[in-house]
Amino acid sequence: MPGKRAKTDELKLEQCRINQRRYRSKVQASQLNLEAKVNHLVIETARLEGRLEIFRSKMLPIIPRAIEQSSGLQIAREYFTLFQHGFPDIVLERDSVAPDSPHQLFLKSTFSPTFLFLDDNVNGLALYLKQWRRYCTYFSRFEMVCHNYQVVKNEDDEEFIHCIGNLHLRLSRNTFTHVFPNVLSNEPLVQQLIGKELLVPFAIRLSLKNGQIQMFECDAEFTLGLVNLIKNLALAADIMAHANLNGSELRGTEHPSVTIFLTPILMRTIQRFCARAFSSKALVSPSVLKHLVCPISKYPLEYLETHGVVFCREIRVAYPIRDGIPILVPTEGRIVPDDEEL
Repeated sequence: MPGKRAKTDELKLEQCRINQRRYRSKVQASQLNLEAKVNHLVIETARLEGRLEIFRSKMLPIIPRAIEQSSGLQIAREYFTLFQHGFPDIVLERDSVAPDSPHQLFLKSTFSPTFLFLDDNVNGLALYLKQWRRYCTYFSRFEMVCHNYQVVKNEDDEEFIHCIGNLHLRLSRNTFTHVFPNVLSNEPLVQQLIGKELLVPFAIRLSLKNGQIQMFECDAEFTLGLVNLIKNLALAADIMAHANLNGSELRGTEHPSVTIFLTPILMRTIQRFCARAFSSKALVSPSVLKHLVCPISKYPLEYLETHGVVFCREIRVAYPIRDGIPILVPTEGRIVPDDEEL
């Protein structure tokens, strides 16, 4: 019996030695792995610090003025507050403005006498007032709400204000008489839509210099608003094909609409447009990018539709798009590694 116990003890000791060697081997491998990760992090930190220096060297001089202090931004906000519900009826008479109204005072103080509207800087004010009269006459309710402002300032002290929001338009019989006349042949549809609200995304661009608005441009996505309202792509496309609209411009009944026959190719184009517009990561209007720059580098941006981002190739930073609006905030940007294809 003593001999057997000694043999058992020897086997247990040997097993303990084997277990200890395995444990030490695992600890050593784990330590080597951690050292390799630390070395990799050191290299990556050095690489990112080098990229940061590149960013700093490439960045254009930033004007040391907070966005909240921008006179252009203040004017834009005042504009959307004052004109949120359009003009009072008395102001719209004969496309003129009551002399002492807040709207008239705002126009006189902030709109340049030669401001550009609908590509016309001679009759810009007259065309501008005519559009207001049509919007407030053709729809029983008008509301304009801006959700996002972006300010860019160039070296000539000219400010570009990009404003994104929605038009809330309540449909009336006047709407179908003057804007969507082909719907009048479908009285059940007219009755179904009268009183409904048409939600139209818009992008307004203002150019200001010396505290005055020099240019006013607007894009409005009526097609998207109609598709959302009636839930029928083909019907919405047919209505828009005969609409008295040119972008956001209401042409009125003095400019009869041009009949457009919807070929299969045109239908597929409209379907692709609406599919893109329905995506929360799709820009409300990709053309707005010509007025925007990267907030870090001040270089131009490009819209990567398949990734749902706007991208600055100079510094490889991608900014997200939410509800059709690019979020141009440095903390929201993502540095795209060199080996990642965009």
